[in-house]
Amino acid sequence: RGDIALRLYALVHRIQEKAPDAKITFLVRENLRDGFLLLAGVDVLTAPDWARGVPYSVEKTLQSLKIDPGAFDLVLER
Repeated sequence: RGDIALRLYALVHRIQEKAPDAKITFLVRENLRDGFLLLAGVDVLTAPDWARGVPYSVEKTLQSLKIDPGAFDLVLER
């Protein structure tokens, strides 16, 4: 479960290095949450309805979590 998050470690570090005031948030499946919590300086949101191999909408998921999708400057999927 932590292997995906650990692969993103270098990217997170680079963003934090180049844009220290950037806020990084990951929206992940529930079973991946613990791995992403290993990344320092990021927020982790859990998408309770997401399942591996099942299509999803980031915008609709954020809305269901009562989070405005417009609150994010950039959204990277997959």
